[in-house]
Amino acid sequence: MRTAIIAGQGRLPAAVAACLDAPLVAALDGFAPAGLTVDLTFRVERLVPFLRALDRDGITRVIFAGAATRPRLDPALLDEATAGLLPRLMQAMAAGDDATLRVVIEVFEEFGFTVAGVAEVAPNLLPGPGVFAGALTPRDEADATRAADIVTALGAADVGQGAVVAQGLCLAVEALPGTDAMLEGIVALKPGLRPDPARGGA
Repeated sequence: MRTAIIAGQGRLPAAVAACLDAPLVAALDGFAPAGLTVDLTFRVERLVPFLRALDRDGITRVIFAGAATRPRLDPALLDEATAGLLPRLMQAMAAGDDATLRVVIEVFEEFGFTVAGVAEVAPNLLPGPGVFAGALTPRDEADATRAADIVTALGAADVGQGAVVAQGLCLAVEALPGTDAMLEGIVALKPGLRPDPARGGA
């Protein structure tokens, strides 16, 4: 079984590659991973030729790892086969990141590839359940529960995967700009909009 990593930005693709035996590394144009040589660069507008190239290289399994934002599409680059997939991809992109990823996985599977998760090939890269920020107070636990409720609601609408809650107040939620932007927004909040830090963190 030969594996390809469909890599995005960040360090995760290199960490996954280190757990595999000579994987092929493919990256979406403009989203190269850190610390890893890319063997094949592709564009969404040429998705079908890219999938056929993977097949010719003997790839049977793919793993998605790393970050990517929705690329701008150039209609002039579309080939006929990929053009047939475009309405489906565009509809998924309009529905959100989760819907987009689900459709992309479906397309890869329709072309005969097995799609594996990082948990299957590199389980040591995933943290187990637990608390990573020291001991929690009852107020912290209440904030975490409220944040989990908010994230569940966001997930149902495919909006984002994170929220920041302090003293029962939701200070930020993740949306299209991503987690880093959400946290940077917290740092930039004016003091009058933040709960009293003496009464607890977030």
